[in-house]
Amino acid sequence: MQVKGYYSASIRGKAGNNVTDAEYEVNLAKGIRRGREIKRLMGEILELYIPHEHDAIIHRMWRNGEVRMDAILNADFYIVESSDFMLVDGFQSGGVKQEIDVANKAQIPVIFLHEDLSKDLPDISAVVTQTLFILEGNDAQV
Repeated sequence: MQVKGYYSASIRGKAGNNVTDAEYEVNLAKGIRRGREIKRLMGEILELYIPHEHDAIIHRMWRNGEVRMDAILNADFYIVESSDFMLVDGFQSGGVKQEIDVANKAQIPVIFLHEDLSKDLPDISAVVTQTLFILEGNDAQV
């Protein structure tokens, strides 16, 4: 049994739609690195969706006008809604803030990460443990 998490971090950063390719690549690489580090620390019990791992083709399609930003965000919202919890890392762009709103409306726990991920492991572990407890058919909280 796995717990599903959603990793949210700004891909286009503070520049938003004016992001340069260089800024985009830095943000993308950082998100992939940090998301994978969380996966490594938590082990196989955590299925963590990291949008950064899939964004290169999405970004290209967006740049070419083949897909609108609202469609991209709507797809992410569906994934947030199907997650057991959400992790928020770093700068909160408009898209990240919207993902937080979706999680809050769906009563999905949101954990705001520190630069030092080891500080967040107790909170992530607690949410994972509580979610597993519920998935196994228990009603009470841990």
